[in-house]
Amino acid sequence: MSFRSSSDRSFSPTLFDSHEYGATHHGRVGEPGSAGGYEREAAPIEEDDVMAKDDLFFQRAEDTKPRTQAQIEEDEEAARNELERVAEGKRDKLRALVWWIVRGGGFPDDYRTPSAGTMAKMSETEWESMLADVEGTDENLFLGEWKDEVNFGQRVTVFSKSFCPFSQRAKDILDTYPIYPDPFVIELDQRDDMSTIQDILLGLTGRRTVPNVLIRFESIGGADETQLLHSEGVLQRRLSISEPKFIDWNRDP
Repeated sequence: MSFRSSSDRSFSPTLFDSHEYGATHHGRVGEPGSAGGYEREAAPIEEDDVMAKDDLFFQRAEDTKPRTQAQIEEDEEAARNELERVAEGKRDKLRALVWWIVRGGGFPDDYRTPSAGTMAKMSETEWESMLADVEGTDENLFLGEWKDEVNFGQRVTVFSKSFCPFSQRAKDILDTYPIYPDPFVIELDQRDDMSTIQDILLGLTGRRTVPNVLIRFESIGGADETQLLHSEGVLQRRLSISEPKFIDWNRDP
């Protein structure tokens, strides 16, 4: 038996089907440029694919359009609102934590501190429930007008360590202002749950070190930040105090 090559002009191509890899290909044997001796028929174009590509094209075109001033201001306002929402959530949790400490709350040695991500996702109610579930906590702790009490009594709170010179410097600066009632100081080194509270402060304020000064349950930082705000007159405004009290640093003790 003899075979004709594809270069033989007298060869007559015939149609055939190939089911290789589960696909049907129609072509003519030996046509130039074909794969495996045949040309593949173009796959049918799905209407949904075309529409999806059109949508993507127009979306990209829309994204490249210059934004109007109104759109820019709207986006900036949305970003500010989101930042304030996050900040308010942290203030709510810090307020509840301080109130829990005021009322004698303490974490056990084996307490598992939630991660910063978990704390951020927790609602105010979930956070209060977490604290209320700690053994020894009054189940009615977060009922009634507790927010009014803590907003007045602990509006300035300092997480400190009694032996820390930086903590003492921050407390000395605050002492130059007629704050009433006096700042509420939590000496962490005198608590068994010091490490747990510092972990929580890290998640809520971004700092684990002391001092950690809170004004209306928002952290203003440590000793250096407190000193800077004091020097620039910002601390006085944050405390809503008309004039700091005069301190004679040269007086005899």
